[in-house]
Amino acid sequence: MNCPNCGAETNESVCPVCGAAVGTSGGFALAGNDQPQQPENAAYGAQPQQGMGMDPQYGGPQYQGDPMQNGYAGNAYGTPGFDNGVGYQQPPKKKKSGAGAVIGIIVALAVIAAAVIFLFSGSLGGAKKSKKLVDQFMTGIEEADTDKIVSLVDKECVADNDVATLSSSFELLTSMGVEYSIDYKITSTEKANRATIKNMCEGLYGDTSVASKVRCAYICDVDYTMTINYLGEKETEDDKMSLICYKKGGKWYLGGTVETE
Repeated sequence: MNCPNCGAETNESVCPVCGAAVGTSGGFALAGNDQPQQPENAAYGAQPQQGMGMDPQYGGPQYQGDPMQNGYAGNAYGTPGFDNGVGYQQPPKKKKSGAGAVIGIIVALAVIAAAVIFLFSGSLGGAKKSKKLVDQFMTGIEEADTDKIVSLVDKECVADNDVATLSSSFELLTSMGVEYSIDYKITSTEKANRATIKNMCEGLYGDTSVASKVRCAYICDVDYTMTINYLGEKETEDDKMSLICYKKGGKWYLGGTVETE
């Protein structure tokens, strides 16, 4: 064989001319045809390991493909996060906490609730406020209090002659010595539809377009008993009526009586 350093022919393992090693590279002796030999104690026909094996030409280490999938990443030593001799494995992803999903749902519900309150804030408590107006109206009649009754009605639809007529009627009853009392009960309260609101506006304002300014309205059904004392005689009369209350311009008003089916 020839010395790989100076080219001198020799059969020795060390070149007698330049002293270089002859026929070895990486610790493996080469056969006469420069083919690599199997290492000692190795199984016959065994192939070098992927990434950790030897170059079949010179017996040195080989690095093929991604070094993270070969020997460089330390997978032969059980490094965490790597599969020994197989390849790189992604560390397991941390599962999202269920609390995060619950919080998202709560936030969404809060947004929806806020929207509902905004849209229906005009009708929230409307039934209660309507009942209060009816209570004030019935009390105003029983006490013959013109100012209290007029304060419940929108000033835009109150005529001076109407107020004068109401006031004189109360004065006449008082002068005649007529005494009366009213017992009543609000039996039901329900939301009025737009058609009823338009009819109310036409009667109060003479203009159905005012209905566009009415946010909502409620109809209160009232059963009442009026007891009258006059000239020593006592009479009792039972009756019922439906009063409509509505919200306009941010304020609640009494709209008078309405006919219901």
